[in-house]
Amino acid sequence: MAEAKEANVRDEAERIAQLDGIQSAREAAEHQNRVKDEYLAVLGHELRNPLSAISGAVAVMKHSPVQDESLMHARDVIDRQSQHMGRVVDDLLDLSRVMTGKVALEREPVDLADVASSCIESMRETGRIAGQQVMPKLETVWISGDRTRLTQVITNLLSNAVKQTPQDGRIEIRVGADDADAVLCVRDTGLGIPSHLLSHAFEPSFGRRASDIGAAGGLGVGLALVQRLVHLHGGTVSAENSADARGTSFTIRIPRLLPPVTDNSHASAHADRMHGLRVLIVDDHEDSRAMLRMLLEQIGHEAIEAVDGIDGLQFALSRRPDVAIIDIGLPGINGYEVARRLRAVPGGPDTVMIALTGYGQDEDRERAMQAGFDIHLVKPVNAERLADALMSVSRTRFPAA
Repeated sequence: MAEAKEANVRDEAERIAQLDGIQSAREAAEHQNRVKDEYLAVLGHELRNPLSAISGAVAVMKHSPVQDESLMHARDVIDRQSQHMGRVVDDLLDLSRVMTGKVALEREPVDLADVASSCIESMRETGRIAGQQVMPKLETVWISGDRTRLTQVITNLLSNAVKQTPQDGRIEIRVGADDADAVLCVRDTGLGIPSHLLSHAFEPSFGRRASDIGAAGGLGVGLALVQRLVHLHGGTVSAENSADARGTSFTIRIPRLLPPVTDNSHASAHADRMHGLRVLIVDDHEDSRAMLRMLLEQIGHEAIEAVDGIDGLQFALSRRPDVAIIDIGLPGINGYEVARRLRAVPGGPDTVMIALTGYGQDEDRERAMQAGFDIHLVKPVNAERLADALMSVSRTRFPAA
């Protein structure tokens, strides 16, 4: 009897030890995930600061009257490569967030063909299609989706096709309806994925080595992100080699919607005229600040520079800017505190505040809105998007302009 009782006590002790071990392992894994996420966020921020300066310099060069052919070519190369670096950073951070369930879709009725068409046009305009023949066949089909995330999905598929297809090759992109699904297919005429790697195409560690297929390799981050974003939309994505062993096809299927009913009775055209604004730039990164100032002045605005939060608040009180573009990672008091203090001073609520930061996760955007910002932009800022935001402010402030 005593032996049985002793055995039960020993078994219970072992069970408790096992549970403690499992709990410790879980806590260690959660800690490692937090450390990884924090590291990636800091890495993204540190990369985006110099990218912001580079992008700003390119935007300034585009407005320059100098039209030297070699300089224009060099400018376009810098532009394309900085955009590529920015997309890699975004994909790395987004993949980490998707894998940990931190991405929420902002759904609305979306025409998948319209998104695909915009992606093709954007890639052509930015020179990301290197000479391949892109053959779209796009039929209107509606889904409930997040347009920004769908743009990310299609752009990644097209970028992958461009990367693997020779310049005289062909890339087909088709959008249409199949029963209850919207279907998007991207097919290239590259070398294809070796059959033993095909099942791993959507794994984050997937990278095609030159020794495997004689083509450029990669981190596989883009395709991994594609799969997870499609799954968030309730869809599926598959990859298969073509029957003639030339190229790969990626097919996405997402449940489709009936076309939405639109009301155009209140639609109106806006003039493109813009009244110059007084814009305060608060950023401790000298190159980023200088390039942004030059860009703002080139498009007709008055720019005021401040190197930190205290300096920025003093300029805001004395110069009363229409817009304040504020970096978040400032020395002394950060951008959130600058926004809160600016909102509390006379005239502060009338200033449109734009957060400009290297941190672009949903929680960063929410924190910016809570601090009083009106707009949240991630470095490197897109010059056209910034110009559109200022155009909107100009129309609101000076409706008769």
